[in-house]
Amino acid sequence: MIMRAIRSKRRAMKIPMIIFTVAIAISLVGVFAYTPLDVPANQQAGQASQVQTMLDYSRQLEQALKLDPENKDLHVSLGNILYDIGAYYAGAGDEAKAVRYFKEATVPYLDALAIDPQLLGVRVDMATAAYYSGLYDLAEEHFLEAIEQDPGFVNARINYGHFLYYAKGEPEKALEQWEAAAALELEPAVRANVEALINMAK
Repeated sequence: MIMRAIRSKRRAMKIPMIIFTVAIAISLVGVFAYTPLDVPANQQAGQASQVQTMLDYSRQLEQALKLDPENKDLHVSLGNILYDIGAYYAGAGDEAKAVRYFKEATVPYLDALAIDPQLLGVRVDMATAAYYSGLYDLAEEHFLEAIEQDPGFVNARINYGHFLYYAKGEPEKALEQWEAAAALELEPAVRANVEALINMAK
């Protein structure tokens, strides 16, 4: 289940923290159960227009990558756009499209990582997109690699904890990740969120 707030949540590389104010709940068989956003019709039209703009931009990026396939920034930008489209459809309650675009986002993210494996935020974003699209082996591989790269990267700890808790049904291991996050130097709002996750897992 993807939380209501997912469509407005930014990715790891865009802000220093992904705050989950409502728990993500993805069933253990990987089927999404959404809480669709209650959005007025006029606002829905505006959001649909924004999605179309993002789709147009994604096609422009694809064309640019044909001319410059080794440009990691273009790959990352394409991944970000596809991720945001997936987040929009998740918030709107459209499971099929959400999964489709989250899955598509993993491809340019992986291409960027092939060019520069040190893109830690991109690795966490890719793992999170893989998680949302049910690609659990891929998600876990890259969550673990991100934590190995930087054990103090709080995004990786929190998102991997969510993956362990909801996708794998391993609350004890999730708790380990969240307690490791709590041991880091965190902003007050982030710490409050991490502590809430810890209390949930106990």
